[in-house]
Amino acid sequence: MKKLFFVAAMVLFAGTAFGQNLQKGSLLGFHTGDIILNPDVTMNQYLSFVKDKMIPGYEKSFPGVKVYVLKGLRGECPDAISMLMIFPSEAARDKYFKPDGGANEAGEAAFKSMNALFEESNKYVKRMDSDKYTDWLVL
Repeated sequence: MKKLFFVAAMVLFAGTAFGQNLQKGSLLGFHTGDIILNPDVTMNQYLSFVKDKMIPGYEKSFPGVKVYVLKGLRGECPDAISMLMIFPSEAARDKYFKPDGGANEAGEAAFKSMNALFEESNKYVKRMDSDKYTDWLVL
């Protein structure tokens, strides 16, 4: 809980500092997981792939959604990696995801369009465990 609160506070601060504006009613989805890199891959190589290919792929496949990668620096989860997905509203999120968090038909189609990127990610990541997420509503 402390980790998500800290990450949310940092994202809100970063959004304000860089002139980006979170609108009331926006939905923030924080997704974290344990990433085990392949032996010959550095975290910087993986993060470059995520920023240069994976994020544009998500934004193309899920129109209207902004995606950011976050790296923990200190506190409870230093060196943690999280993905932040910003939906304009709960309804925009619900267009792709069921109430239990699983992808609905539109979400499955969006993920299917990203299959080549998921396969390419296997060059970098040996395993991703226990994807955890929390959705936050901007009040």
